[in-house]
Amino acid sequence: MHKQMIINAGEVKIFDNNVVLNPLSTEVSLYTELKKTNQEKIIYYSAKKAGKEWFGNMINKYGMKAKDVMTWGPELIDLGGWGIVKPLEADMMKKEFTFELQKSTFARQYGKSTEAVDYYFRGFVTGAWSAITNTELEGIEIKCAAKGDATCKFLLKEKTKFDSKDPLVIKQL
Repeated sequence: MHKQMIINAGEVKIFDNNVVLNPLSTEVSLYTELKKTNQEKIIYYSAKKAGKEWFGNMINKYGMKAKDVMTWGPELIDLGGWGIVKPLEADMMKKEFTFELQKSTFARQYGKSTEAVDYYFRGFVTGAWSAITNTELEGIEIKCAAKGDATCKFLLKEKTKFDSKDPLVIKQL
């Protein structure tokens, strides 16, 4: 992956996608402000779109497959400073995925919460797996370090496979 990261003349690119380095407090502030008016889902859907576009570009340009992403994806997340991702279950036939994010920097910086807070990470990864599986997936955070759980845990699958009456689904999607 290191050959696909280019830093040159005020520009940083990873896999031909421009990235910028921002303080994490920017993302925390955005979430905090949007939450005041119940608009935090904007972060999830924006990040989902970005993840889908980025990984769609990598699939088209580099011919990446799911196994490739499983190999270097955790390294990219680590490099991005989001924490340490651990895939738990990946069922390509059902298009259902469960993974955890250990040491979530967002949850740690956000602080204590009564609900899941990692909207950006959840959205980006959901978009990525939507591109990889060529299926519109959704994701919910079922455990959150900001709530006091040991790690953050995420579940991705098609929206119709979620229980639409589940409070987590209602809140997060």
